[in-house]
Amino acid sequence: MVRKRVPKRRWRRMDPSFFREQGKPVPAPPSPSLADLRPGTSAEVTALAFGEADSVRLMELGFIPGTVVTCERRVPLGDLTVYRLEGNKIALRKETATCIEIRPHDSPRGPDHGSHD
Repeated sequence: MVRKRVPKRRWRRMDPSFFREQGKPVPAPPSPSLADLRPGTSAEVTALAFGEADSVRLMELGFIPGTVVTCERRVPLGDLTVYRLEGNKIALRKETATCIEIRPHDSPRGPDHGSHD
């Protein structure tokens, strides 16, 4: 039995016009994640897309919806990124950071938004 060689499928970019031509609904753009933050920028955590045990652990570290997180720096030659939240620095791998949904934060957190001394 001779097998026919099937050409590889070429994937098109996520262009909305392609979906409209095919009569399919246009997919929603992916929500930004913590991995999308650039060093020096801040964002507010909106959701954690993990299982219960992992979500609880991240919440214990301070990743609670509504918390403002600042990307401090990316580690060279690795996939770790250092984030600052609630006065602590925490390093996360990219695969973990992509599961934390964020909303960009306009202004950096000032002393009047911090802890009450």
